Amino acid sequence: MVSAWSIFLVLATGKNWIYPLIFPTPSDPEYPIHASLEAFNRGDYEVAGEIYIANLLSEALSDVKLKEWLTAHNKDFNPNTTDDRIIVEWQESEGHMILINDEDFNKNKGTLEVLPFPGNPGKWSIRIKDINRRALLRVNIQTAAYQQPVSRADRIGLPFSIQTPRQE
Repeated sequence: MVSAWSIFLVLATGKNWIYPLIFPTPSDPEYPIHASLEAFNRGDYEVAGEIYIANLLSEALSDVKLKEWLTAHNKDFNPNTTDDRIIVEWQESEGHMILINDEDFNKNKGTLEVLPFPGNPGKWSIRIKDINRRALLRVNIQTAAYQQPVSRADRIGLPFSIQTPRQE
């Protein structure tokens, strides 16, 4: 009980100095969104994955505000020609993937638009419609007819890849 009370007091009184330690200001001023891909196995090495999308800013962003922020902070961003979507691509000749917006996980934190590219079932786009300050959103990846042992720590050799506007 004393431990819980101590933690509460530190968090309540130290919000201004603890929050920056937990949620640092983004060191990359050109893109305020961080996207991370984690792969894992289900069943007999069926590959699945999760994409986590984090707002690194202390302000909420809509799709319009994100474009305004990118235009103001990134000299290479042109809202008329630069794609602001996160792109996920299937890298293998066999099998395929489906991206599913995790609406339960994302509830009250933000809204994503998750769509396949027309005519290209191996390529999907994720567009941020809105995301709360410091929020973390998730998109699930399901694969079919593809088995390979993977780990959440793997970054290379995965059957799918992710690209954010900052990485182009």
